[in-house]
Amino acid sequence: MSGEVKVLRDRPRDRSKCEGLCGILYTTLLCESYIHVGSSQTPLIVIDEDLLTKLIKSGKRDIKVLLQVGVKIMKTSRFDVSNGRPIIPGSSIKGNIRSRLELSFRAKDGTVRSCFIRADKPLIKEPLKGERGWRHFKIWDEVLFEKRGSPCDMTKGNMVCLICDLFGTSGLKSLVDFSDFVGEGREEDMLKELSLEYGIKLVAAKPDSRFNGKIVFHSLRPHELGLLLIGMKVGNSVLLGRLKYRHKISGITFGKARYEVKAMELLEESQDLEVDGLRVKGGERVEGERLAKIVEGLRSLAKKEFKDEIVEVDEVTIVEKL
Repeated sequence: MSGEVKVLRDRPRDRSKCEGLCGILYTTLLCESYIHVGSSQTPLIVIDEDLLTKLIKSGKRDIKVLLQVGVKIMKTSRFDVSNGRPIIPGSSIKGNIRSRLELSFRAKDGTVRSCFIRADKPLIKEPLKGERGWRHFKIWDEVLFEKRGSPCDMTKGNMVCLICDLFGTSGLKSLVDFSDFVGEGREEDMLKELSLEYGIKLVAAKPDSRFNGKIVFHSLRPHELGLLLIGMKVGNSVLLGRLKYRHKISGITFGKARYEVKAMELLEESQDLEVDGLRVKGGERVEGERLAKIVEGLRSLAKKEFKDEIVEVDEVTIVEKL
C-alpha cells in the first residue's frame, strides 16, 4: 500500500516569454453517451393534483398541510447555453484533463511528478462497495493512498510540480488555456431534459453531440505536448461530467466522451516541431493523416520521458464492468 511520497518541484518557467512550442489544438469533444456538465439548478414545481383533490374532499383545508403533502419543489440541473448553443466551459475540460494526469502519475523511488491540486485526504483503506468513492477507487486504485502533502501554491513559495507548471496554480498562470467548447447544433436539437431515479432531474447533451473548442499552449517541450495528449486520451473514450462513475442510471448511459484533435497550428513565434521524421514549422497548420502521425509521435515521446511514472488507465472499461 502506498504511503508518503515526495513531490518533485522546481521553479516555474518564465510566463513573459514564448519559448519552445506555442500553438493551438483545434479539438472536438464527441459525446458517446448522454453528458451532463453541471450548471445552475432551476426550481421545478411538481403538483400532485389527484392527491390534493382527495385531501380537499376529505375536509383538509390547512394550506400548509396541502402544500407539504401535495406540492414538491424539485431542482433541475441545467446545461450552459450561450447564444442558443450548448457549451461546456473550458474550466470543465481543463479539470477533466488535469485530474486524469494527476492520477496517472505514480510514485517512483519515493517521488512523484504531480501534487493533488484539489484531492481529498489520502485513503487509509479501500472503500467498501456502496461507500462514497468506491467506484473512483476501483478505477485509480492505490494512487489514492499516496500522501502527496499540500498542493503547490506560488503565493506561499516559489516551487511547483510539473502539472502545476503546465496547468497553473494559485499565483501562477497556466501554460495551457482552454476555450469553452461550443455545440455544433442548437440547444433544442442537442439537449434533452431527463427525469431519473432518486428524484434526479437534469438537462444533458444527447449521444453523438459534438462540441468544438481550442486548446492554446505556450512554451511547451515536445514531450509535454505529448503529455497533454495523453491526458486527453486522444481517440479513446474518457469519463466526463456528472454521473460518469455511475455509468448507467434509469437505464441511461452517462459520462462517456472522446477528444479528437482536428488540427494543430503552431504560432509564428513557436520553435519548429520535429517528431518521427516529421517537421512542423512555426506558423504552419497540420491536419489529417500527417497530424495523426504527429499526435502519436508526441504521445510516444511522453511515454518514453515518463517511463514507469505514467499509468494509462482505461477508465471507461472499468466503469462498464462495475
